[in-house]
Amino acid sequence: MKPRYIIVDKEKRDDFEMKWQIPYGYSTCRIFEDEDEALNQYKKSTVLEPNRFILEKYDMGYKEEIIYEEA
Repeated sequence: MKPRYIIVDKEKRDDFEMKWQIPYGYSTCRIFEDEDEALNQYKKSTVLEPNRFILEKYDMGYKEEIIYEEA
């Protein structure tokens, strides 16, 4: 399986996983196959709230790492 890069609302994801104790579904998130394309889309978006949305890598059925998060 190829890694995917996902722009996700960190707050919604964390709240869901804490409440239900299961992985968050990414069906409503922006998903990319290319890390550079995902990062470019993240940085040029005008609708993403800083400190709320993150870009994370998902591979082999697991969240691997946060690729980008604005401080």
